[in-house]
Amino acid sequence: DGSSVVSWGRKIVSFYSLLSGAKQSGKKLSSGVYCNIATGSSCTYEELTVLAMVGERFGLQQLDLLPVGVSLPLRHALDKCRESPPTDWPAAAYVLLGREDLALSCLAHSSKSKGLDPQTNVNLISMSTPYMLHLHPVTIASSISDTIGLANNKFEDTDSVDGSTTDGMEHIFNSSTQLRYGRDLRLNEVRRLLCSARPVAIQTSVNPTASDQDLQQAQLWLLAQRTTALPLGRGAFTLATTCTLLTEALTVPKLVLAGRLPAQQNATVNLDPNIRNIQELKSWPEFHNAVAAGLRLAPLQGKMSRTWIIYNKPEEPNVIHAGLLLALGLHGHLRVLSITDIYQYYSQEHEITTVGLMLGLAASYRG
Repeated sequence: DGSSVVSWGRKIVSFYSLLSGAKQSGKKLSSGVYCNIATGSSCTYEELTVLAMVGERFGLQQLDLLPVGVSLPLRHALDKCRESPPTDWPAAAYVLLGREDLALSCLAHSSKSKGLDPQTNVNLISMSTPYMLHLHPVTIASSISDTIGLANNKFEDTDSVDGSTTDGMEHIFNSSTQLRYGRDLRLNEVRRLLCSARPVAIQTSVNPTASDQDLQQAQLWLLAQRTTALPLGRGAFTLATTCTLLTEALTVPKLVLAGRLPAQQNATVNLDPNIRNIQELKSWPEFHNAVAAGLRLAPLQGKMSRTWIIYNKPEEPNVIHAGLLLALGLHGHLRVLSITDIYQYYSQEHEITTVGLMLGLAASYRG
């Protein structure tokens, strides 16, 4: 309607006036227009413009409706203030800048000192873009404990059957990750793509026939080859991101080559052992899966204990421990093994363990 158009025009003119250096006299600017400016300090024209956008409740949703040429100077002002905004701004201003970390801190301080303004929730939502609200909604904690709890929420893999799946990447998704990435879900997508610990989806008809079952096996074979390559990417993604507890064994995520059928209530289908040699297919991928799990350990956490390496040694040699030996060697931890330990590994005459240990020792003792 006409009043809305006039109101929008007044707001945009006032923002441009402030960017151009207009002086403020109460609610009236030297350019002749009125403007509500939120409380907070400002040292630049851009900071004053951001406070004016908050005061006029002109958020990202409204900014998206403007022509690109009109919104660009305002977006530039937001960008210039994003890195180091003043510390006394309202939470809505930080949300407008995309700094939800500072908004949470501001809300925690407000709830501790004087309580939250009932209008705060409305202001925060009005500053956010509607297409992002369902991804990471702006919520207002009712108490300081709720605010702290909000910061401690972990990301969940939305494609997993439950939140307890150990995929070798769960340690990355913590409160600091939430603050750094906010509504950016690319990290979640990387985790989903690199997860090998659950069956992959196979699209089939609701009532399968004999030919459909052959097609399932063909699809599952192709997907299994893709799954066996995932540890390489996961090793790079999680490289040196955690420290081990010397009282706990290292957890290696599963390498699942099975599939699930969404059209049939997520029924599980396995590779037919009469068609493919599954054990031969999984041996080296399991080795690389263990290498990826071992590469999660930070190399600078100190000297690895020989006791811990022996503690992780299985009774019978297997490819998983062989991969762990290579990972520890790449981090330089195999120097703690004695000649007797090395001889005992070689005397097992397990080919993959021998390969992993030789390469690991070479990496540990490199010049």
